Amino acid sequence: MAKKGEKLSEETRQKISQSKKGQVAWNKGRTGIYSEETKKKMSVSQFKKGMTPHNKGKKATEDEKKKMSKAMNRPEVKKKLSESFVLGFFNSATNQITSAPLLSILMIYEIFLKPIRAK
Repeated sequence: MAKKGEKLSEETRQKISQSKKGQVAWNKGRTGIYSEETKKKMSVSQFKKGMTPHNKGKKATEDEKKKMSKAMNRPEVKKKLSESFVLGFFNSATNQITSAPLLSILMIYEIFLKPIRAK
C-alpha cells in the first residue's frame, strides 16, 4: 500500500532514478495515440492559459443580477450546489468539510452568468 503524501528519502529517489535509466518512454515513436477530439481539447486549454477573462472588471447589470438571483433560488439548483459542496469539499484526511467561496462564485458564473453574457 502506498504511503500517500509521504516524502521519499534522497536515497530512495536515487534508487528509483537508477532503475528507470535506459527505459524507453511508453509513447516513444508512437503516432496517432490521441484522437482528434483530445488534441483539440489539449490545444484549447493550453491556448487559454494566462489569458485575461473576457469579463474581468465588468460589473453585472441590474438585469443580470436579477436573473442570477432568480436562478439561484430554484430548488433544484440549491440542491445541486449543496450536494457539490458536501461531496466536493470533504477532506477525508481531517474528516472536515472545507469552505471554498471562490469556487462557488465560479460555479455561479459558469452555470448562469456565462450564458446570459453570451447573448
